[in-house]
Amino acid sequence: MNIGTLKANSDGVHIGRIVTMAFAATIALREFVSTNERAPAFDVMALSADRRSWVKVGALWEYTSNETGEVFLSGRIDDPSLDKPIDVALFRQNDDSYISFDKIA
Repeated sequence: MNIGTLKANSDGVHIGRIVTMAFAATIALREFVSTNERAPAFDVMALSADRRSWVKVGALWEYTSNETGEVFLSGRIDDPSLDKPIDVALFRQNDDSYISFDKIA
């Protein structure tokens, strides 16, 4: 199920909304810089309820499909308001945006 779209802003940061029955948030991807090959590619940041700061709610790793060669992001969003974490996959679109899917669907 498609749960959101993230588009690059003028600074190249992907920002958008993730909405499910239990969770709705403005999120942004923050590149995670590390020399560790097992480190995530991005932190998932959510805009706080007071809209004054960003809070880390997840991480995404970059993978390549064995079948199609398509590169995609996969990871998890977690927040104390959730019963359980949301496993997500994000796929880059032709316009450089990402479509986010709940992997449970």
